[in-house]
Amino acid sequence: MSQSLQGATKAAYDKTSANQKVGADPSLSVWVGASAGSGKTQVLSDRVLRLLLAGSSPTRLLCLTFTKAAAAEMEKRIAGRLSSWTAASLGDLELSLEKLLGRFPHPEETTRARSLFAQMLDAPGGLKIQTIHSFCQSILSRFPLEAGITPNFEALDERSAQELLARAREEVLEAVYRAAPASEPWAFDLHQALHYLAGGLGEEDFAKLLSGVTSHKDRLRLMVEGFGGLEHAVVEIYRRLDLTPDLTQEALVAEAGAEGNFNRAGLTRLAEAYGSGTPSEQTRGAALADWLAGGHLDPQSFAGYCALFLTKDGEPRKSLLTKALHEAHPELLEVAQTEAARLIAVRQRAAALGEAVQTAALLRLGWHMTEAYQRAKRAAVALDYDDMILLVRDLLDRPGVSSWVHYKLDGGIDHVLVDEAQDTSPPQWQVIEGLIEEFFTGMGASEDRSSGELPPRSLFVVGDPKQSIFGFQGAAPRLFSEKNRTYEQRAREAERPFASLTLDMSFRSTQPILDAVDAVFDRDGMEQGVSFDETWRPHKAYRAGQAGSVELWPPVEPEEETPLDPWAPPLVPQERRLPRTRLAELIAAKIHYWTRDPAGKSDPACRLAARDRRLRPGDFMVLVQRRNAFVSELVRALKSRDVPVAGVDRMRLMEQLPIMDLVAFGNFLLLPEDDLTLATVLKGPLVNFDEQQLAELCWARKGSLWRALAARKDDDPAFAVAFEFLSEQLGKVDHLDPYELYQGLLSANQGRRQILARLGPEANDPLDEFLALALEYSRQHAPSLQGLLHWLNADGREIKRDLEQSQGVVRIMTVHAAKGLQAPVVFLPDTFGSDKHDRSLLWLEGATKGGNEPPLCLLPGASKQRSALSAALLAEKETESLEERRRLLYVAMTRAEDRLIVCGYKGKQNNRREPWYDLVKAGLEAMDPPAVQQEFDFSEFLGENGWRGPGLVISSDQQGAPKTDAGTTVRSRPVALPDWALRKPQKESSPSRPLAPSRPSEIEPAVISPLGTDETSRFKRGLLVHRLLQTLPDLPEEQRRVRGLAFLQQPLHGLSTEDAEALLAETLAVIAAPAFAAVFGPGSRAEVPVTGCIEKSDGTHDVISARIDRLVVTDSEVLIIDYKSNRPAAKTEADVPGVYLHQMASYRALLLKIYPSKDVRCALLWTEGPRLMQLTQARLLEHAP
Repeated sequence: MSQSLQGATKAAYDKTSANQKVGADPSLSVWVGASAGSGKTQVLSDRVLRLLLAGSSPTRLLCLTFTKAAAAEMEKRIAGRLSSWTAASLGDLELSLEKLLGRFPHPEETTRARSLFAQMLDAPGGLKIQTIHSFCQSILSRFPLEAGITPNFEALDERSAQELLARAREEVLEAVYRAAPASEPWAFDLHQALHYLAGGLGEEDFAKLLSGVTSHKDRLRLMVEGFGGLEHAVVEIYRRLDLTPDLTQEALVAEAGAEGNFNRAGLTRLAEAYGSGTPSEQTRGAALADWLAGGHLDPQSFAGYCALFLTKDGEPRKSLLTKALHEAHPELLEVAQTEAARLIAVRQRAAALGEAVQTAALLRLGWHMTEAYQRAKRAAVALDYDDMILLVRDLLDRPGVSSWVHYKLDGGIDHVLVDEAQDTSPPQWQVIEGLIEEFFTGMGASEDRSSGELPPRSLFVVGDPKQSIFGFQGAAPRLFSEKNRTYEQRAREAERPFASLTLDMSFRSTQPILDAVDAVFDRDGMEQGVSFDETWRPHKAYRAGQAGSVELWPPVEPEEETPLDPWAPPLVPQERRLPRTRLAELIAAKIHYWTRDPAGKSDPACRLAARDRRLRPGDFMVLVQRRNAFVSELVRALKSRDVPVAGVDRMRLMEQLPIMDLVAFGNFLLLPEDDLTLATVLKGPLVNFDEQQLAELCWARKGSLWRALAARKDDDPAFAVAFEFLSEQLGKVDHLDPYELYQGLLSANQGRRQILARLGPEANDPLDEFLALALEYSRQHAPSLQGLLHWLNADGREIKRDLEQSQGVVRIMTVHAAKGLQAPVVFLPDTFGSDKHDRSLLWLEGATKGGNEPPLCLLPGASKQRSALSAALLAEKETESLEERRRLLYVAMTRAEDRLIVCGYKGKQNNRREPWYDLVKAGLEAMDPPAVQQEFDFSEFLGENGWRGPGLVISSDQQGAPKTDAGTTVRSRPVALPDWALRKPQKESSPSRPLAPSRPSEIEPAVISPLGTDETSRFKRGLLVHRLLQTLPDLPEEQRRVRGLAFLQQPLHGLSTEDAEALLAETLAVIAAPAFAAVFGPGSRAEVPVTGCIEKSDGTHDVISARIDRLVVTDSEVLIIDYKSNRPAAKTEADVPGVYLHQMASYRALLLKIYPSKDVRCALLWTEGPRLMQLTQARLLEHAP
């Protein structure tokens, strides 16, 4: 592969290959820093293969990944290579092993390679490639008593955990609401805390804060336990703010106004001076004199007093003294400035006190909610994801237990491999440290495996701090380098081989994309928070010499809003195109032109030059920072141009149109008299009224809409069909659980087909998820339609679509969801915006960041009412957020393989620090040589909605032969077909297959449709008759009626007593009929299995394995009867389909071998009737096998 590379690229490739070989070396512990697209997954899988080749047991390897998808992909890749070795020729196997090992394999290695796949399959649980949560769950399942938990616990998924937490929150709030001072003092204290918080927060902010504090359960517990109790933690918060818990706002303000704490003499002179000044100064002087005379401050008067010296923002007034007053009394300026500074200090202290009080109130509520949540989990015998991590961490750190756990893990774990280590949180690192504690100390370090029989115990870690974008899940990218240094030092002390490597060559992106990435981040401190090395390491492109480009389009500016004349009649619609709409339309138009417009067939811009083909919809990925209105606009624009699009990667279930239709349908069944709900159902896809029909039904009606539909059902066929359909569903709602109700609606009543016809195939995912949730609800709760709808509305479930493979459609997703993915063309349209600063808990340095002190939290005040401590913590948090946004930009840019297009739209507010557009623009302009300036004009695609402006472009031309998607060079001449492709294939013998008597494997007449009212009853009737004819003849005659009626009256059959009696009477009449006496008389048997081999006329054989519905064997003859329960009955033998005749002829041929001396006859019993039809031997011989 590297023979075509030249110069610096060849040298970089050789170095990368050498590093990859070192990374896969099983004799070393290795720490790998791998840039985007540098083949880290390949190194990881190669290492696993080499460990297995070196003799390691699959059970003693543990590979930890970040997501289940990554674990499945790695397991698939490794299993695929192992399985290919099993069947490979010796030459191919040696070539594969030589490429893996970097040398020619030994004979024993080739022998072992062929057995590895079987070893992997035989290993208990296979290869241990798991997420850390899955691993912790498996550990706790094996060691519940050692961990101090109940065996057979339930692992809560995110939805179940949120449901339990919400229930615990409601429990505490209910107790607080009903609190009485004497009976529940703790709840009464919480009542005061709740009253304080609710008074200063909106409902949404209050809910977010409660959710935020309970989401930090681990930190909260560490804080409470670390300080010896909740109240001690509260005291520590006051101490950090230089306050005491007994201090109140009234006392603080009163102290500020106490005699001796201010310059009375100076302020008196200032008040007198104000009295001789301007009118505004005179007003201020009078107010100051009044306060000096009263000498008292309270929280209400304090604000007015501060206004004399400070602005609304809390800053000193610029004109404390006018020029004339200052010239007359220059010494008073210092007096005013000193008082202003004193008031600022008092205000800051008051803000700190407000923060302390609010934090204490929030912590008291949050702690009790957390305790209630813990109780709920114990009652449910359940653990959430955080619990499992913390329990395993403690289990592996407990003296005397850790070694036992290691021993029982199939004799211990010898090799730990960690993928995506940059996203590992501190508690997860502690779990990993518990697993590898003995690798570099004690027996583990001194263990001698140098004999070559087994590789030494090893640690392999791979990650890229530049791609750490999951800070909200606790990821700490700086730990990656810190842990590297720690384990390298421990390995050195234990005299164990350890290698730290970097992989900087990208096998994914073309040179212009990597040049743009380097230009953006290798300047002006931009690498801070992205690269944690001393200097930025430039990327190297394996695809040097291949065509690629980076384009920076001019942004869409907001249009100037022309004020509307309020008195002008609205005769002409005034359309206002939002910037996001215009950009969405442009991207959709561009993709359509590049992929589907015949006019672009000869345009080079419509081709992937590096792959020598035209662009396809599946080549495009659109990445956004958040799911917002732009995403919906883009999906709509793409669909309007018939460009295949997968929609967004996540969606809220209850916000999807098909689910809204199903919920409206359910609400109608609960309350048919609700006119709006019924109108929604009638207009929806399940009934499909048009506007005219709905208006005709609603106009001049008397009473409810449902009564109007019932009264006018004979006026219009559409009204009759709708009324019959809805009435049928109303009859089911009290008898079926919600899942059965909706499953029948979507399947038997064609509901899914009707919804898809209107909303398109993307409605399938929400419908499937809805049914899955309905089934889950029916299993976990007492099933009721009203309960299901309430549960769904409270759930807030999101659907995560699998967009890892393009599937030939445009993919739109967040950058977080695109982690690990790639595409030939990537759009970055979400490059502007505004910063949001939601109030949330701030955590001080402590155990959560590697320190020894317990963590401590603080709730900051409003923007102008913050303490110095909270301001510093907020500045630190904003810096961390800014750095993570930079890393997010790095991830977004490096998803592109061939072309990267950066664009954007501006809104009314664009106050975001370091918007992506500006960062990319500054980087491209700073390149040497700089990017080429180009004038863009988009009116060609959007007409008057287009815009124009300058942009930047960097590109490279295709210099070598293009590569196909499979990675092979495009061939210049056709390949001759092999000889076997031109020969007629030999006829294959029929495989052994079961031939069910009522379901032959060949094509048979269509069944009677189970859809619709009449057809459904016929279908059900046939099945019930079949079952009765199978079982009743074998019962004593006096028991047949009782047993048959008991069977038919089971609720699942849905038969009334009259229908059951009638059906049973018909069936018993058939059994008792003289014409059928031989069929159901003595010597007859039901469901008789038979297997045999029949030679066909062409010399081949059919193996028949069947079950005959009814078989009668007498001294002279054999009668074969087959039931046809859900097929239309043939009127004569001539009407019997040939497939049935062939089936019965096969049975006859088989039974003739068993009973060669008897006459074998065949008959069909049509349950629709019922009627017995004898088949003549002549007709059977015509269809003999």
